[in-house]
Amino acid sequence: MDNDFYIKYGNSPEFSLKDITSNLTLLKLDENPSIANVYQNNVMQDGETWNYTTYQPTTVNCTFLLWFSTWQDYLLAKHDIMQTFMQKELFRIRTDIDKQIVRYVRTAPFAITPDEEGSNWATFTVAFENPSGMKYSYLKSDQISQTNGWGYGLNLANVPNLNYHFNNQTSFKVFNASDIAVDPYFQKHDLKITIKSVNGGLTVRNTTNGTSWAFKGTLNINDMVVLDGINTYKNNNYDSMETDFGYIKLEKGWNEITLDKVADITFSFPFIYTF
Repeated sequence: MDNDFYIKYGNSPEFSLKDITSNLTLLKLDENPSIANVYQNNVMQDGETWNYTTYQPTTVNCTFLLWFSTWQDYLLAKHDIMQTFMQKELFRIRTDIDKQIVRYVRTAPFAITPDEEGSNWATFTVAFENPSGMKYSYLKSDQISQTNGWGYGLNLANVPNLNYHFNNQTSFKVFNASDIAVDPYFQKHDLKITIKSVNGGLTVRNTTNGTSWAFKGTLNINDMVVLDGINTYKNNNYDSMETDFGYIKLEKGWNEITLDKVADITFSFPFIYTF
């Protein structure tokens, strides 16, 4: 198996280890989920009462092998590796092992030194800090198909007919393949709902959990409305004031969605994984 490693900064093109320096290989990647339970103490009651649970930041430990022929080659390669990984901003990483999964990380301090005095190789581990504690699908829901973005570990094995674009329907199902609910309100998760071809207002309701959103203003057939998380945009202009300030949350698995009139609607979000 080709254990390649891919890096992407912001909107720049993705690149791999061979673009950093020659003879650099990923040996292994290891990450464990972290969860925190918060309890409340009651002076007159034994023990504590559970309050809430949150997923915590994690560390993605990646071990690399660097081969070099001369000390000068080693110093140049070390410079290029350090320059690549030591970034202030979040950047995206993924591997050939599970290339349909991405993580957004920053680099903790690490060292590169030859394994032995006079050797021509160095094995080193980079601890990438994953502040969200989550992994995400490489593609968003409306981009994934069985021929594009499909892979193991995505919770899609028994869902052969994915669809996130619906037209001229007032009732349909949306599948959330994530390990958790997609919640743009409390958890600030990425969920974009694009609506076209509507006359008048529109109400969207997830009957699975009771969340809903309504556009109270007047729309015509040429307007486009985007519910981006909890913010609404009409024809690319911020327009939440014409809504009821609601939002849509997607539970894990199937969600029953209803509209009060027909529309062209697309649900676009990355699937979220805890492990």
